[in-house]
Parts: sequence; C-alpha cells; structure tokens
Amino acid sequence: MKKVIMKRSILIALSGALIMTSSINMNSFAQSDLVYNGTCYEAVIDDVYYKLNETQGYVTAKLKNEKLTEITVRGSMDDYPVRSFHTYGGAQHVKVLNISTGIEDVDISDCNELVELNISSTVKEIDISYCPNLAECNVDKENEIFSSDDGVVYDKSGKTLFYYPSGKPDKVYIIPEGVKEIGSSDEYNNIVAIDSCKYLEDIVFPDSLKRVNGRAVVNNNFEYLEFPTNVTSLDSCSFAENKKLKEVVIHENLLNGSYATFDNCDSLEKAVFLRTDKFNDNYYKESLSASTIIFPDCYGYGVIFGDELYQHKSNVYDMTIYVPDSNYENYQYAMGNIEHYTFVPLSEREKSEPGDVNMNGRVEIHDIIGIQKYFVNRRCAGGLDMDVNGDENVNIVDVLMTKQYVSDAYSE
Repeated sequence: MKKVIMKRSILIALSGALIMTSSINMNSFAQSDLVYNGTCYEAVIDDVYYKLNETQGYVTAKLKNEKLTEITVRGSMDDYPVRSFHTYGGAQHVKVLNISTGIEDVDISDCNELVELNISSTVKEIDISYCPNLAECNVDKENEIFSSDDGVVYDKSGKTLFYYPSGKPDKVYIIPEGVKEIGSSDEYNNIVAIDSCKYLEDIVFPDSLKRVNGRAVVNNNFEYLEFPTNVTSLDSCSFAENKKLKEVVIHENLLNGSYATFDNCDSLEKAVFLRTDKFNDNYYKESLSASTIIFPDCYGYGVIFGDELYQHKSNVYDMTIYVPDSNYENYQYAMGNIEHYTFVPLSEREKSEPGDVNMNGRVEIHDIIGIQKYFVNRRCAGGLDMDVNGDENVNIVDVLMTKQYVSDAYSE
C-alpha cells in the first residue's frame, strides 16, 4: 500500500491507537501518486519521473526510460505544483511533448526524434537545444512571457525571436516585421535562436531588426545575409560557424559590432559595406574599428570576420570589400594596407544575370525584397540589373517574374 503524503499533522484513530502523522499533502485517505522510497517521495508516470522537494514544496520532473512517442508532463502531483521539466540525457523515442499548465521552467535538449513541442500558459523559462527534427513549437495564447507564430517562439510582444525549430521544413524564412532582436541579451545565458537548421537555406531580416545577440544564428546553410539599415549591433560570434556563408551586406548604421562576429565562416569571401559618411586618418580607428568594427584596427582588436585574420595566417579570410564609390579613396587610405582585404568600388562589382539584384550569383528571395525596397526608396545593395524582362523599365512585372522564378527554384 502506498504511503499517504500530507502537509499538516493530524491524529488518526487506527485499531484503537492514536498515530501521529507529520507529512500529509492531500485530501485525507486519498490515493497518492507520489510514493515514499525511504529517502524521498517520487513517481514514474508515462515515462516521466517526478520527485517531491519537501523543503520547497514543489515537484520536479524529467524523462526516465522513455518509450512512448507522445508524452504529457503533468502540472501537479498530489496537489503539489510541478515547477520544472528537463530532458536530462535526451530522448530517443518521443515525438510529441506536451507541457501542462503549472510548469514554469522547461529545458529540452538532445531529443533526436522530437517533432512537436506544446508549451503551456505558465511557462516562464525555455531552453531548447540539439533537437534536429523539431518542426514546431506552439505556445499557449494565455502565456504572458512567450508567444509563437507558425511554430517559431517569440517573446509576448513579438519583438524578440527566441527560437526557430531546427527541423522546420521551410527553405525560406522571412522574419516578421516588428522583430527588433534575435536571441537572448543576457550575456551569461545566450540563447541560440537559429541553430543547425536542416532545411533552411535563406533568411530575410525585417527592417525593424536592431540587434543580433551572441551566438544567436550559428551553424546554418545560408550563403548570403543582408542586414537592414536599422541594425546597430552584432554581438560576439553572433553568426559563427555558418560554414556556407559567402557574402554579407552591412548597411551604414551598424554602430556596435563585436569580436569575431562571423568567426569560422570559412567560405566568407565578399562583403558589401554601405557606409557613405566621410572619415579621416584620425577618425577612422574609432569610427570603423571601435564603433562599427567591420575592420580590425592596427592593434588587431575587434575583428568582425574572425579572430585569425589579424594574425596574418595564409589563406585565411581573403575578403573582397565593396564600398560606395564616394568613399572608396577614404577606405584605401585608411585600410588599404591590411593583408587579405581588397577594396573595390560598388560600381565595379561584377555584372549579374537579370533578377539577381544583390549580385550574389543566384536569383532568390533577397532579390524579391531588393526590388520591392527599390520601389520604396530607390536604393538597394545591388540593383545593377533589376530589369528582368528587358523592357528597359523596372516595374511590378519585374517583381512578379522574379517571384515566379524564385518560387520555381525553391520548389525543386
């Protein structure tokens, strides 16, 4: 017979004797899920191990010998709240994981087969990592901390992107307008927001984006990244380990880049830097190295393209840097002696095929965005040949033709 748990001491008459019971936590004489094992109160239900913390008055939960493909973690046990759930050691079988109301702290890691994660209204902390097949995360609409849109986790306001599922099957993701930050700004607990995505080939940042936090976007398949004009901060290693990344476009308002932002992006060979304001010999160190940190200064600090560049190792990060024609001489004067960097005026950039607005060698989602932005402000990173149909005009027809081309390409 299971031992009954109670919060307060009561007197029970049994066989004519009075027995003092000092640990009761549920309705008198009710059947208890938690069982005393001689050391603590515990239970294993549906592959989840629950353990009572008697001192604090709550239960913790974790996976144990999981065999089920769908698991629902309880939010309470014997009237005690279940405060946290962790997948210590990972999981090999569970595909759907449901977090019940009551649980506040969720740590999901190394769940190789997990496809769907459903998060209740009470969850306040989420840490998800190394779940390669996770395709969607759904947050209860009543949750006051987090929200979800199309399976992607944001904060409640929708201004911070916290987690993009690594197994989400889309090839392209356009981050919604209104998002200002990617990843966690807590320097001691960086959240890897977009990590090791199997299917994702292109990502489009919204004009509202201002900051990408440390190690927020790592180990993906992107070949091209363009940062919007409003981006002012790229943290240390925020885009590290993106091995296929070939080209980045950075607009003029980047004010705070950090050490090794693109560290170990071994294929990175081109950058377009659209800063147009003038600078002189005394100004460039603060403006370009300490502030924008797009180039290393003479002491080797603040190398945005990786920590090995300033050590002058052979065949490391040879970069072609495209800069505005109006500022080309300034770059040459201030930075022209830096090994591995070659500066080229934007007007001399290689010609591209019709529709390849950003001139990265292929027609894709960024070209559609580029043409649309051109209609708004007559400015984009490339734009030497936006006349897709060859009628010597750039109009909606060119947009539609590019969209169709891209749609066909991604559907292959």
